[in-house]
Parts: sequence; C-alpha cells; structure tokens
Amino acid sequence: MISEFESIIPFKLTPSQKSVIREIFEYAKTNMRTQENKQRILKLTQLGILTALVIVLQSIASFGYINICLCLVPITLGAILLDWKGGLILGALFGFLALFWGIMGKDQFTFLLFAANPAMTIAICLVKGSLAGVVPALLYKWLSKYEYKNSVFWKSVCGVGFLCKYGICRKHKC
Repeated sequence: MISEFESIIPFKLTPSQKSVIREIFEYAKTNMRTQENKQRILKLTQLGILTALVIVLQSIASFGYINICLCLVPITLGAILLDWKGGLILGALFGFLALFWGIMGKDQFTFLLFAANPAMTIAICLVKGSLAGVVPALLYKWLSKYEYKNSVFWKSVCGVGFLCKYGICRKHKC
C-alpha cells in the first residue's frame, strides 16, 4: 500500500512519514468498515421493522368479507429504501402470509382457490406477493435516473405495488 503511494509522489518519504501514512491508511480502512457496518445495521433494522409491520397488518387485514390490504405500504417503502432485495423479502413474506391466512380460512376466496387447485394458488400468492415488492423497487430505480432523482413524486409513483394487488392481480386475489 505504501509502495503504491510512493510510486505516485515525486519525492522520497522518511520512515516517520511512512508510519504516519500507514496509520492514515489503517484509520481510513477501519473507518470505511465502520461506515459499512452502520449501513448494514441500519438496513437490517429497517427490514426488521417493516417485516413486523407486514406481519401485523396482514394478520389484521381481513374483517369478515372485507379484505383491506394495508401491508403494501411497508412493502413499497421497503422496496424504495432497501432496493429490490428488501422488497422481494417483504413481498414474499406478504404472499406467504396471504396464503397462510387463506388456507386457515380467514380469506374465503383464497380458501376456495386452494381447495380447487393448491399448486396454482401457492404460485399465484407467492409470485404476486414477490412482484408487489420487486416492481416498485425496479420502477424507482428506473425513475431515479431522471432529473428529479430523490423527489417525493417519484417515491409516490413507485406505489405501483398497489397495482399488483388491486389492478393486475385483481382476478386472483389472495
């Protein structure tokens, strides 16, 4: 590391200067690792909180025949904050919970679909849930290339995850 640095500068370094530069490089390397760890911890904490919200909101989403799906809000937020991987995890969890509550009889329509064709119902719920997390992340990534990179407008446009539940997949709701 020091030899690479010495090849760039036009003069010779004394041993004390080399030790100072070595300490600076070590400090910078340690500081970079600390920043990376802070970012990882932040993302893990955000994922944990959003996962808990998805579980709670999906568990209390159905009231008799009325099926309200508020858990798409934390899924879309997770997709924007945590990129497509976080959106995929949250969306897959949503699909699994929708399938679970459907099999348990809490959602009558999913229960009937599962009784008619279990494999197709599992595929629909898991793929649809996963897409509800991945599509907003990819859309946000694509839209963030343009002029208004981090505006609230683009983040709200990425609420297209709601379309996965209420538009495209309306026929096969889980």
